[in-house]
Amino acid sequence: MQTLIAEDVLLMLLEHAGGFVSGDNRKPALAGAVLAELALSGAVEIETEKGLWKRAKVVVEDPATVTDPVLVEALADIDAKKRSAQDLVNRLGKELPDQLCARLVERGLLRREDSKVLGLVSRTRWPATDSPHEQALRAAVRRALTGGEDPDQRTATVIAILAAADVLPKVVDRGAMSKKDLKKRAEAVADGGWTTEAVRKAIQAAQAAVMAGVTAATVAGAAGS
Repeated sequence: MQTLIAEDVLLMLLEHAGGFVSGDNRKPALAGAVLAELALSGAVEIETEKGLWKRAKVVVEDPATVTDPVLVEALADIDAKKRSAQDLVNRLGKELPDQLCARLVERGLLRREDSKVLGLVSRTRWPATDSPHEQALRAAVRRALTGGEDPDQRTATVIAILAAADVLPKVVDRGAMSKKDLKKRAEAVADGGWTTEAVRKAIQAAQAAVMAGVTAATVAGAAGS
């Protein structure tokens, strides 16, 4: 069974000890990955924007193209009411981290570790197993970014979402490559050879939604601290 793009993004976001490299970014990143996968499958399209302040809405195109329960559930939410990509990322991301982690535990790609900090505060961590899938994923992302290899569309989508979430320097072994060059290469990959203009537009909308979601989460976290 193939992993979802969102599950691959989640694996990239986890540290070896099982914590997320950037807690504020995980929900919008995972929701953006779900939206991007629906677009790649042809299940949704992004409407043409109308008016100066109108945000393009996501609409269901062909629901039969997806069968995974996570994607089907997201598609039902999209079909219930027309919303922008940003609204959907905020809406879809609420339950995804725990939901996807639990799925990856069932498949043997993660372990669940529950503990208490100072004996009081409950904490759950999700350390990765030494899985060939994660090793291959990280190697493919690294080759595309630091080795100049042309990635397939799944890998390119993972890179596009991680770039939008502003976490690439934290999750990719960039060797001697500078952060600036890593960002430029990621932008080139994210702007690369998508199958259709509709998919390109959807990926760009997902990226913009993730960036907006990350900014909102960061501002909220700063206000609450």
